Amino acid sequence: MRDSRFIARQLTKINMYVVASPDLINRVGRPASIEELNHLPVTGLVDRNTGKLWPWVFSMDRQWTPSITRFRSADTEAELMAIQNGLGFAQIPDFLVQDLLRQEKLVRVLEEVEPVPWDLYIYRPQRGPVPQRIRLVFDHLVSRLSVR
Repeated sequence: MRDSRFIARQLTKINMYVVASPDLINRVGRPASIEELNHLPVTGLVDRNTGKLWPWVFSMDRQWTPSITRFRSADTEAELMAIQNGLGFAQIPDFLVQDLLRQEKLVRVLEEVEPVPWDLYIYRPQRGPVPQRIRLVFDHLVSRLSVR
């Protein structure tokens, strides 16, 4: 961050994975390309501000937005339940699915076109009276979530 009015700290990196349940993959197959997603059941996450679906992002600055979804929601937890129940493929942040991937309840697909991980930062004002509770929360989040 180049604005000297703020203190910013990088917390971690967020990977975006395309995932599906093993049952869904057994029923409809595994996509071999982004284009194949057009012919497979997918879910979509709705941007609450616009009412439109968030685009899926891939390597080399490629994006894809589902035109037809089997399930759509503005709630990531609801989308995650739909994915687990085999309703469709979805692109979702790694921190929501790490345990499910380890337990083999979900499977990653299209790994070769995954986007570069996103940097997650936290920031707070540098000058002026910063309430102690803001400093405490800031320091706690930095200590708990920072990349080690």
